[in-house]
Formats: sequence, C-alpha cells, structure tokens
Amino acid sequence: MKAYIQHRDTSQALNINCYIACEGFRRMGFEIVHFKTIEAIEHLEQDALVVAGIGDIYKALERHGIEAPKPLDYPLSLRQFLKRPLKESTINAIASTPSEWGQFVKPKDFAKKFTGRVVNGTTDLIGCGDRAMDVPVWVSGAIEIEAEWRCFVRYNRIVGVRPYKGDWRKHFDYKVVEAIPEAYENAPNGYAFDVGVTKKGETILVEANDGFSLGAYGLFYIDYAKLLSARWAELKGVEDYCNF
Repeated sequence: MKAYIQHRDTSQALNINCYIACEGFRRMGFEIVHFKTIEAIEHLEQDALVVAGIGDIYKALERHGIEAPKPLDYPLSLRQFLKRPLKESTINAIASTPSEWGQFVKPKDFAKKFTGRVVNGTTDLIGCGDRAMDVPVWVSGAIEIEAEWRCFVRYNRIVGVRPYKGDWRKHFDYKVVEAIPEAYENAPNGYAFDVGVTKKGETILVEANDGFSLGAYGLFYIDYAKLLSARWAELKGVEDYCNF
C-alpha cells in the first residue's frame, strides 16, 4: 500500500494537509513516497493514492485514466438546506447586469477558478474572467453567516466536525447536520459539507466538497487519511484498504 505525498524542495510537506495525511497513512502502515511533481513518479500504481496540490491531483487522476469529478458545490438533493435562492449564470452576464449585483458568485464546474465572493460592482470581478471562455458560475443570495464548520463524511457517517470561521460562541443545530448526509442521494464515499449559522440562528448548508482533494481543517489524522482513501478507492474502483 503506497501513499504519494507531495513535498517542497526543503523536503517538508507541501502544506498542512499533506503533512496530516502523511502522518495518518504512516500510522496505518502505508509506504510513504514523497515527490515534488507528479511527472517525477515513473510508475503510479493503480491502488496507490496521491495527496498533493490540486493541479497534481488532476494529473494523477488523468494518469489513472479517470476524469476528475466536477465540484460537488450544491448537490440537488441537498438544496433544501441552502435556505437561499440559487441559480446558474455566467461571469460576463453578472458583470454586465447591475441588477444581479449584491449576490454571492462562485465558479461552476471549475474548482479554484476563482474564490467565491459577493459581487457589488465590477471591481469585485477582477481576476474572475477568462479570455478563452465565459466562465459559468453559481449565483446565490448573499446571507450573513456568523460561524461556519466543516463536516467530514465517510461512508455516509459523519466522522468529524471542525470550526473554521466566525464566532466560536455560536453553535449549529446538530439535527440539521445529521439530516444532510441522510438526504444526500448518490453521495461519494468520502466528502465534506460546510454549514453555517446565520444571524437569525438558522443552520444552513454552505456547500459540499469532494473527498479526493480536501482540506483537513484540523480533522484527526487517521480519520482524514481514511476519508481520502475511501474516495480514491471509489474513483479507481479498487479495494479501500482503510475500510475498517
């Protein structure tokens, strides 16, 4: 069992996620192989997994003959938990339609194309355009969220919840959090969803994120490694050695 972990020129892990994953897989007996770029790996075994920057993750999936999944964002079966309007548009349409301003805009189908933001004018769109295409986007009602958490799910079971933004004194409604994975149809074997608490005290779904490349946000290292393994095994159609 091998886990390929990306590192820097200084032999340090590329980022905290790589470091945490490395510790988790090492503790579970995986052979750890460090690499700087995916091109440096001559033979990438079918049952091996890769923890790296998103660009090298996509290259690793391509080498396995796997098309990278589109971002989960707002799964249809979970939109009841958004508690705000949602629609599709394009970045050019948003830029040229002032009546659409004042809403939250994020890229659709392109992970990390730009960071989602509330658009109040054209200056907020700097860095969002693309000369080669009219970038498709999600447009949702802007809502003031006072605190946010990331909820990690492995085989339809929540394995951890970690705060990452806002007032630490606030807390979510655990019944809503438990209801989200129960309602998620055809969910991946490993993923996360973010929830927030609004000024009105309502717990809402912020978005969902796929588990093949996912920030740890302080999740226990064994749980983090197991979640990554579950999703990678599912994508490649191989046995999940961490399914215990």
